This record gives sequence, structure tokens and C-alpha cells, in this order.
Amino acid sequence: MLQNELVGTWLADPNDLETQQLYGSGASIEFKPNGDLIYNINEDGRLQVIFMTYEIVGNQLITNQPSMPNKETTVFKLNGNSLELNYEGAISLFIRV
Repeated sequence: MLQNELVGTWLADPNDLETQQLYGSGASIEFKPNGDLIYNINEDGRLQVIFMTYEIVGNQLITNQPSMPNKETTVFKLNGNSLELNYEGAISLFIRV
């Protein structure tokens, strides 16, 4: 899986209740070609922007937050314009914008 397959902006699936509960309405992920990742999460009515880095190893998305270094691994499935993330059993769905 090439890193560039994830490049772009992904919006939390508005039809998936679990995703909406995890990340809030209007949450998004932006994957940059250089390995930067921008997470926009709506938490308690406030937009939280998290700047991270990422790399792809097989079907694993490995992220790191430079301000609080700690690598985390999320299993992902890419199906056309749909991205499924499985982080420790919590499934969330995103749609390419």
C-alpha cells in the first residue's frame, strides 16, 4: 500500500454513529504527501486541531504526535472513497472529500 493512496482530506462519515461519537460532527483527517497528518476533531463543541506525522506499513497506519512523541498503530482498510480505521477495536469510517 503506497502512502499516496491516503493523501487528501477525509471527513468523518456523517451516517456512522460510532464515528460521530468518537470524533464529533465535521471531524476530518488530512494526509499530506510529505507524511504530515492534520486531525480536526470536534470535542464538546470546540474544534481541536492535532498535528501529527504518519507512515504506512502494510495495512497499518503508524502515527506520531511530535509535541507528545508516542507512536500509535491503527489498522486501516481502504475501499475506493471509504476509509475504515480500527484503533484497538474501535471502528471509525471516513469518506474522501
